[in-house]
Amino acid sequence: MTFPGCSRTPINEKESQEEPEQPAGPRTGTVRVNVQGSARSTTIVRTDLFVYSLSDQKGLEIHRCFDDSSDVHTLDLKEGEKEIIAIVNSPYKFNEQALGKLESLEQVQFMFEDESPTAPAMSGNGSLTVSPDSQTEIGISVTPLLCRITLAEISNNLANYKRLENPRIFLRNLNPKAEILRVNGFRPSENIEEGQRSPLPCDVGFYTQHPATTLYCYPNETPENMLGSPRTELVLECEIRDTTRQFTVELPPLGRSSTRSVAITVDEAHEYSYSVL
Repeated sequence: MTFPGCSRTPINEKESQEEPEQPAGPRTGTVRVNVQGSARSTTIVRTDLFVYSLSDQKGLEIHRCFDDSSDVHTLDLKEGEKEIIAIVNSPYKFNEQALGKLESLEQVQFMFEDESPTAPAMSGNGSLTVSPDSQTEIGISVTPLLCRITLAEISNNLANYKRLENPRIFLRNLNPKAEILRVNGFRPSENIEEGQRSPLPCDVGFYTQHPATTLYCYPNETPENMLGSPRTELVLECEIRDTTRQFTVELPPLGRSSTRSVAITVDEAHEYSYSVL
């Protein structure tokens, strides 16, 4: 006999039924990322970490942004081979939807006009294999795009007590943009004709001065001046007896994060020599 609202299944049989198995979640490991600044700049105000899965057609697994000065960050990642990209001090926010593949991130360009010499944009990368339930550490060294050009020494050999008055320096033919992840092969197809002028501390008389005035630019590895793609130059500008004169220093090819030191000697209004180290 059965009763309305009651099941015909015996109680002991119902209780013996097994719960269906839940699908296992992705197996993960913990990765501690240590971002190491360059000798030129250790200032960190923001860090973006991109993790691409090398076993999934280099697809983006995660992107994390840390708006602080910390250089160590912990990530929980799925197992497999990974490429980790660190971009430090970016002046921009990233659109993750447009960066689903590593090739897309490699094409992202930064603008020179948005750079900060005190906290320059830097980048670096590293690869590792994540095992389930593992704890791994990886160090990523980041380097700036910015190059640094310093006027280390200036001498005046002009006769008749003439001085180099109101001296200032600036860069000519600057690279306006560059891929943040590019390591070499910087060949700009356009340029900024002149950068801002930076005054030297004082007029230059008989004594050699060491102003250490520094200018910044993006890399330009053009091997020689070509139409539409000139090399970057440093220009010394001053007045000699109320006449404005310019003395141009052609800089060598500038790779990423290059540092160059310049010495200039003025002998006559149109005669000078220089060295670049």
